Amino acid sequence: MEGPPQPPAPAFTLQDVVSNILSNLFEKDAQHKRDEDVAVIHAELLKERQLKIDLKGQVDRLNDKVKFLNATIERTKVDSSVTEGSLEKGVMRLNRQIEEHRQGKEKEVTEMKEKLAAQNAEREKEHQKAQDER
Repeated sequence: MEGPPQPPAPAFTLQDVVSNILSNLFEKDAQHKRDEDVAVIHAELLKERQLKIDLKGQVDRLNDKVKFLNATIERTKVDSSVTEGSLEKGVMRLNRQIEEHRQGKEKEVTEMKEKLAAQNAEREKEHQKAQDER
């Protein structure tokens, strides 16, 4: 006599099932939080990357401006040295022209003196001749 057959023993107890469900929920919640953290970190990395790109662009533009200004400074140095040389040449040319003009005027004055001296000598001769005739 064996008695009525016994139902098979359940493989899991109610407590095991509830524990398993709670464990899965906690695991899913933890995974969800990790996924959110990863998304936040990823977004921050993207922002940082974009900032680096923007900063590199700004640095490149500033470097271009520096190159332009340095080239402008060099051109200005060349222009000013050319200008200084041109000024020196111009001053020398003007001094030469002034000297030539002065020499020309001295020559004119000398010629006028000689002409006046010749006229005076001619007048003196005429005057002497007129006195001799009297």
